[in-house]
Amino acid sequence: MTYSSILTREEYLLILSCSNADLNKDALDELVRSKLDWDFIFLSGIKHKVLFTVYFNLNKYGLLDTALNKGNLPLILLNHWKQLHYINLNRNHLILSESAKLESYFAKNNILCCITKGGPRLIGDIYDIEERKMYDIDFIGNKEDYYNIDEILKKQGYDHKSYEFKTNELKETDKEDIKKWLLLTRGLPNYVKHMENLSNDLFIVQLQFRFGSANDNKHIKANDLLSRISIKNNTFFIPTEVVAIQLASHIHRETTEREFDDWNMNWNLVKFLDFQRYIDKYFTTELQWNELFKMAESINYTNELLYSVFYTKSIFQSKNLELVYSYLDSNNSNDRYHLLSSEFALKQISKVSKSNFKPSKKWDGFMGSRST
Repeated sequence: MTYSSILTREEYLLILSCSNADLNKDALDELVRSKLDWDFIFLSGIKHKVLFTVYFNLNKYGLLDTALNKGNLPLILLNHWKQLHYINLNRNHLILSESAKLESYFAKNNILCCITKGGPRLIGDIYDIEERKMYDIDFIGNKEDYYNIDEILKKQGYDHKSYEFKTNELKETDKEDIKKWLLLTRGLPNYVKHMENLSNDLFIVQLQFRFGSANDNKHIKANDLLSRISIKNNTFFIPTEVVAIQLASHIHRETTEREFDDWNMNWNLVKFLDFQRYIDKYFTTELQWNELFKMAESINYTNELLYSVFYTKSIFQSKNLELVYSYLDSNNSNDRYHLLSSEFALKQISKVSKSNFKPSKKWDGFMGSRST
């Protein structure tokens, strides 16, 4: 299977090529010299949350100049893209600093509440700080530690609030809604506060006590991951298997729950890219694959892991992921999910966004400030 045989537009080929760690510079050079719909690339980059990944890699290999001078990249679009790139870079520095500060407070108080996925965990590891956008700071914690976690966050200026675009103000979240979140969902409404250096922007903290999909009611307690994490010298030591399981869970949940389809977030590329880069960095031997499989097996999560590996390898066609999938599949004794063809994943990521979605009132009154 080749990308060109499945993808409906060359623009998607450019986005995937720029996201892939095994970037083919010569093929990309040829592609940026052709006539492309750069408006479509820009908007698709936003939808898939890889806008700055595309920019970073084109810039890294000098291909923005090639696209501008030899192709048809509009100068006005490039100027806006460059400005947004530097805004995002400044924002990333602030979020990384805030993330480290919050984690240190939890570690110093011996509270197992830490970051196991998302930009704050992955930037500096599998991404350059310029390469990925960050939306929020994802913590997992034990429900039993809720009051201690809540106290620390509120001392740092955070609270449950929702953002109103018209007034640029934060609105208090109803206490009854917070109770509903604790009883009925995986965690709590977002904690938010204004950034000091970017007064119109927000730090957003998500706190989850469980992970997994709500579709099959297969919530898994965060402690199944946290029990494998240790604190030494006020620092969290997080096994790579914990991060990998969280990244796999992110893919499985968002591609199977209807709400994410409604929000055009179900097959966005960034979560597959997170997973592909992480697996290809930390899980390259049979011993490492076995450790990952044993952890998934211990929490009855092998099918979800296989699901995420299968569709990720379908999109990025990584040789290592092919080997990981074969190993996991040969060891899995559970009844398998019905997995569609590899082409299915590529068709999903190249679908045009819906434009007529209206959020349900039930969810509107329940979400607080959204970060995506």
